[in-house]
Amino acid sequence: MKPKRGVRRSEFATRVEPILTTTVCDCDIFYPYINSNSACDIGSGAATHNPLEKIAQLCYKRINSGLDRLRGINALHRSTDLFDLIRRKTIFQNVLLIGCGKMGGALLEYWKRGGEQFSIVDPFLENAPDGVQLCKDRTELGDRQFDVVIVAIKPQMIDEILPDYAPMLADNGYVISMAAGASIARLSSVMNDAPVIRIMPNLPAFVGKATNGLVAGPGVTDEQRQHATAMMERTGTVVQVDDEDQLDRVTAVAGSGPGYVFELARAYVAAAEGIGFSHQQARALVLGTLEGTIAMAIDQDDQSLEDLRNSVTSKGGTTAAGLDALNGDGAMSRKFEATLEAAYKRAVELR
Repeated sequence: MKPKRGVRRSEFATRVEPILTTTVCDCDIFYPYINSNSACDIGSGAATHNPLEKIAQLCYKRINSGLDRLRGINALHRSTDLFDLIRRKTIFQNVLLIGCGKMGGALLEYWKRGGEQFSIVDPFLENAPDGVQLCKDRTELGDRQFDVVIVAIKPQMIDEILPDYAPMLADNGYVISMAAGASIARLSSVMNDAPVIRIMPNLPAFVGKATNGLVAGPGVTDEQRQHATAMMERTGTVVQVDDEDQLDRVTAVAGSGPGYVFELARAYVAAAEGIGFSHQQARALVLGTLEGTIAMAIDQDDQSLEDLRNSVTSKGGTTAAGLDALNGDGAMSRKFEATLEAAYKRAVELR
């Protein structure tokens, strides 16, 4: 791709950069196609029945539209050069995951859909996902440098294991930690004062529906925060908070939240069985109701949950009778308050 006659490449790159940053870096779904052999096919606009490729084509067209406005030239014969530009926008290419248990493995399945190259060090892991390098110990990595080091080991192992990896972090690199209770200050100290971002994922990461808390420590750049956020958005949604105390509160609400929801669903199913349904029928009725109701609440986010509740509650009807029994005296609300307070208190104790 050649810049318009009379415009220096450095100036041209400066003018194009905002388009690439706002379009590509915010469209994670585009990354798999940047590094795939089908990149030029996507750029050609050839018909595809793959919905992900269709999205990639739309992203491509949006970028080219912006380039056309800047350069005033047609979009023919440019796909390879365009993808080269996009590759150069993927700043944090090499990512090291230290430890890969169940949660780390679940997140990795979605993380690796981006444009980064992942390596794992885990002495107990038998197999790694396709395209991911697996090492049993640090020595197998040689003198490699990594743009991001992800800490996915138990907090009590940090002081013993992490210092050996500090020299492997690139100069502009940063650390992501999912080690519960390990503070940013502690992690930064053992990693030679590296910038640290802590995350708190939850169990639905296994199906790409995680609700993740994220807090950035001192020295974290905008690019590092944006990259970490983009990675976590591949696994679900991200809620950024201001400090580590708020991350402990995220733990109480979302980190432990799936356990509360499973318990509510269990009690709901048991009650349905109690009025005559088989376990299979009760499970289908309850889980289907929960799924549809939550989808409706998300879709109609301009309405409060109270309004949505009232929309299905007729005076003197069956729903009103059930709700009165469920929380007419506020007992359920108080139970939830006590639940979150207990979980938050325990999170603070584990710091």
